[in-house]
Amino acid sequence: MGTLEVRSLRQFLVSDQVIDCDCSNYWVCSHTGPLRIELAIQRLGADFDFYARQGELARIVYCSACGKRRPTFRLGWKTRPATYTGTHGSGAVPRSVLTSSASASRWTEPPDWRIGGSNVRRFGPRS
Repeated sequence: MGTLEVRSLRQFLVSDQVIDCDCSNYWVCSHTGPLRIELAIQRLGADFDFYARQGELARIVYCSACGKRRPTFRLGWKTRPATYTGTHGSGAVPRSVLTSSASASRWTEPPDWRIGGSNVRRFGPRS
């Protein structure tokens, strides 16, 4: 079974995709938000082809924060997937800064980092 190509505003309304608008006033506003497809359908009709007539849509859409017209469009999802955070810090034991002593906070290089002696550059700035 093939996937449905979403082109018209009616198809966007019933699909899981949304049209996101990024304000074109980049240096001042940078506002972003979803296009209110129901209002676009009232103005342009349900069979309005988004891809073929994007310029026409951009002329009537404006930023709700600053009022600038002609946003940049991009496709998104109505139900945004949870962001993958990975496994950074997995197994690390957090230590309290308040309870640590001065000697515990002093860095000591592991012995395998010092194998080269004075010829090996350590991490950080040269001293």
